[in-house]
Amino acid sequence: MIRQDRLTIKAQEALQKAQAGAESGGHAEIAPAHLLSALLEQDGGVVGSILQKLGVDAAELGREASQILESLPRVTGASNAAGIGPALKSVLDRAFEQAREFNDEYVSTEHLLLSIVEKAEGKLREALQRLGVTPKVILDALVSVRGSHRVTDPNPEDK
Repeated sequence: MIRQDRLTIKAQEALQKAQAGAESGGHAEIAPAHLLSALLEQDGGVVGSILQKLGVDAAELGREASQILESLPRVTGASNAAGIGPALKSVLDRAFEQAREFNDEYVSTEHLLLSIVEKAEGKLREALQRLGVTPKVILDALVSVRGSHRVTDPNPEDK
């Protein structure tokens, strides 16, 4: 089970938006592409700053994520409560590890982005690589954007 109390407000919002996107798309599982799409749509988060620093067109990355989501199988039926799929669980587990490695008290959106890029598979990995988004460049940009700042508050983006 994901420790929601160890996620920043923005990270919680991104996960909720990812779940809503999976459910509205008729997907049984929340995939990393759902989370990436949610992160790209957030206003005022650090993900946009990181991508901008890299010169990555966030809109193009969003279109790539949307195409991936369109290709996912759909389910029909009375209950369409999307759960966390194994690929997303791996991403979330890695995000918690990264928070510990950064000596952060909370998992934030930058941890989620970095872990998505690290754990990406298949079409998502291809799209990220095509746009030049690799774990190393994300980490370098993150260090540049964030400096020595640590995430010690569940709502650091509002400070």
